[in-house]
Amino acid sequence: MRVLNIVAALCAAGGMLAACAAGPNAEPAEAGAAPAAAPPQAAIEAREPMRFILKLKDPHTAVDTPAMLGHLAKVSRSEIVYVRAMSGDAHVLILRTEAGVRADAALQRIKADPLVEYAEPDAVKRALPAR
Repeated sequence: MRVLNIVAALCAAGGMLAACAAGPNAEPAEAGAAPAAAPPQAAIEAREPMRFILKLKDPHTAVDTPAMLGHLAKVSRSEIVYVRAMSGDAHVLILRTEAGVRADAALQRIKADPLVEYAEPDAVKRALPAR
């Protein structure tokens, strides 16, 4: 971690942050060349994994087995990675979609599965202040 901090500081100090972000195998930019355009936001979101919480209707069905993970992957048409168990027979998983596939659409397909009691994005929920 300390090495990464040093490298980041050297990159920033040398004004070469864009070159560092491009990676070690990137071709050097020509002098005066415009920086590369950022990928469209939709393309970035399509590749970002979504953590979600899943609970099956049958509490005796194991979620962390290759058979169940394969079933969820087939239903969602995405890669599913098991993270951990939670209280109340719920589980945290990661859904990774291919480029062009929306993670929320894949999660909707999981919600529609007859084995699933609920599937929700893993997010912090806060109570609204009382009025």
